[in-house]
Amino acid sequence: MILDKPALVLRYLVDDVVETVDKSLRSKRWTDFEISSLKLYYLPFYVFNYDVLVEQELQGQTFSQGFSGTMAMDASSGKLQPMITELLDRQPVSFEKKVSHDLKFIAVPPAIKADEAKETAARRLAGKFGVGEESVKTSGFRIIYWPVWRVFVSMPAGFYKLDVDGFSGVILNESEIPIKEKTWKDMLKETVDLMKSPKGWAVLLKKTFSVLGKTASKKGEGKGILSKPWFRWAMIFLMLAVLIYLLLGGGF
Repeated sequence: MILDKPALVLRYLVDDVVETVDKSLRSKRWTDFEISSLKLYYLPFYVFNYDVLVEQELQGQTFSQGFSGTMAMDASSGKLQPMITELLDRQPVSFEKKVSHDLKFIAVPPAIKADEAKETAARRLAGKFGVGEESVKTSGFRIIYWPVWRVFVSMPAGFYKLDVDGFSGVILNESEIPIKEKTWKDMLKETVDLMKSPKGWAVLLKKTFSVLGKTASKKGEGKGILSKPWFRWAMIFLMLAVLIYLLLGGGF
């Protein structure tokens, strides 16, 4: 298929996107989820240059400061997207009009027409910098298409739509996924995983000493069982017994 405007070359394919989403959800302790569908969209963005003059008064004097740069704006919503221009500036990019893959996708037409883009961009930039629109100058408008995967995920916390950048692999709205609270099963699994290696045991012992030490040192708790040396040594021997059991092949 040939697009009417240049698009960034798609770098992240289906398997890459599934792996990225899987890692993200598991990092937030979600294991019971299902990726129900993936859809590839080519979303339109205006990329343009801008100059903004910001004036401030201080002790009766007016000081001016100019800001210049490149900005991207969603051609559907009019929302400024500085992250896109940061990505374009940070790494080399390739564009194509003739799509080089055979995946199905939807090319979304721009809702903001070319003759409206300049006014919309000036209004958005004026709000961003806190100045009047007359202090904003824009030029060099062009449209590019950005490949974005929309991944629909079903999980106990609800049904979520994740947008994964098909160029960089970044989940654009990852913060919308909540972190799952730890259950006793999660804590038990973490402890068992730590017990599987000497390094893990070192971490576990350090945590145990830290908790016991802090608890015993609290004012008014000096006479509790946790303050007794015999109890702390008993905890250590219990952990060592479990380690020996594992080394002898007992397993869990």
